[in-house]
Amino acid sequence: MRKRILSSASKRPVAAALVALAVAGVTLWGVTYAIDLTRWWLFTRALERTVAVQPAGTPVTVTWPVSYRRNLFRVSVEIYPSEIAAARSLDTAWVFGSGDRVRSRYVRSLIHAQADSRLVGRIAEELREIRDRHHLSDDEYLGLMAAAAQGIPYGAIGDRIAPPAEMLARGDGVCTEKTVLLGALMLREGWETAVFVLGDRTHVALGVGSEHVRFRTLPYAFVETTRAAAIGEVDRAYLAWGPVGDPPSVIAVGGHRRYAGPPPDAQARRR
Repeated sequence: MRKRILSSASKRPVAAALVALAVAGVTLWGVTYAIDLTRWWLFTRALERTVAVQPAGTPVTVTWPVSYRRNLFRVSVEIYPSEIAAARSLDTAWVFGSGDRVRSRYVRSLIHAQADSRLVGRIAEELREIRDRHHLSDDEYLGLMAAAAQGIPYGAIGDRIAPPAEMLARGDGVCTEKTVLLGALMLREGWETAVFVLGDRTHVALGVGSEHVRFRTLPYAFVETTRAAAIGEVDRAYLAWGPVGDPPSVIAVGGHRRYAGPPPDAQARRR
């Protein structure tokens, strides 16, 4: 058999070389994918330990202003030293830096874990209290949550993503970090949540399931986290089509509540 294969290869060297390259490519892809999955599995185990940490030590109170609907609110939350230390110990370098094949696994795992965390629960309680005191509708409550993330000062881009406890204790955050926090809040409160990776990974934002307000042709309204913006308000750079406007990568996270928003005729009148 071996002689037959060698004889056939000697008669058709180009074809044999192409087959060998194809086999090598498939093998390399398989090995790389296996490494990615192993790294993701280790990440999820570490993530579970991080979120399960018990509050310990004297908490610090983090407060920041939230401007929404011509009102200025203040959100205050206690963060325990044990939560900050656990967040800092988590290796998040691969969450958005990984390839499309496993990036969605990282992002979903991180947001789901944070949605179940005690810290995000405390922030949600604070926001619910504002909602109830001011009699906000469901859509307005979502807008308040977005404004809370937008109100966190923008920070410097680093090598890793700071989980919410670390980000809030530091006092600032970038698009990836604020997207994780707001995505966790939205998911905890039941909103249909998605993550948009835009501009060849130069920007990250959120989507909320919506019938009337849509980003491009997707079944989601755009939710910005880095600047003050209403639900559905999108920077024109992310609406471009063709060679200068690559479509976003969409990571569906979960949830079921949908943003109603104004009906199409009302949107047309506003324009």
